[in-house]
Amino acid sequence: MRQDPRDLRFVVAAIERQATYGRLRRQIVSLRRDAEYWRRHGRPGRAAEIERVAAYIEPSAQALKASVLLLKGFAKRRRH
Repeated sequence: MRQDPRDLRFVVAAIERQATYGRLRRQIVSLRRDAEYWRRHGRPGRAAEIERVAAYIEPSAQALKASVLLLKGFAKRRRH
C-alpha cells in the first residue's frame, strides 16, 4: 500500500515535533540531574528552583508527545 501524498504534511509535522519532544525530554532530565547535584551539595533551595523549572516544562513535553501520536494516526488513516 502506498502512502497518499496528501498525508505527507502530517508525517513531516510528526517528525519535527518528535525531534522537539526529544530535546525537551533531554532538557528535563538534565535539569533533574542538576537539581539532584545541588541537593547533594547542600543547596536545597537551588534544587527546588531547578525542579520547578523542570515541572513547568513537563506539560509542554507531554502535549508535544500527544500531538506526535495524533499526527502519526492521521498519516496512517485510509482514504476511501
